[in-house]
Amino acid sequence: MIKTMKIVVADDHVLVRQQVGNIIKAIDRFELAGVACNGLELLQLVEAVRPDLAIVDMYMPEMSGIEAVREIKKQFPQTKIVLLTLYYSEIILHECMRLGVSGYVVKEDSGDDLVQVLSNADFEGICVSTGVMDSFLKQSGGAHGV
Repeated sequence: MIKTMKIVVADDHVLVRQQVGNIIKAIDRFELAGVACNGLELLQLVEAVRPDLAIVDMYMPEMSGIEAVREIKKQFPQTKIVLLTLYYSEIILHECMRLGVSGYVVKEDSGDDLVQVLSNADFEGICVSTGVMDSFLKQSGGAHGV
């Protein structure tokens, strides 16, 4: 039997929280354990529900996603993090790897891409979405593989 992954979502946009929450609720092995609208609220939520994974928007009021990730990794190192952001940045990717983030998804990706990254969050290293990989390959001069 596959263990259910308890997930929290933090984004300052209601529509994004709702849509990501709906994607999570549609997958049997995922459980939506809560939502937050800023980094401070996310820290309180993680402390209260002890999720397996947090989906974190990079840019939020009161405390940025990166600041929240640093605190979560310090206080709750077992919690996996998937960073959700508007666009790809090589600088952000390197910061994610340095912080031990498990996944990186851009908001233009599909729900299937998000589910794939969430499903692979337990593996060593960082799992990136198709959109992140395509952006990385374009910036580095590589071609998209099959």
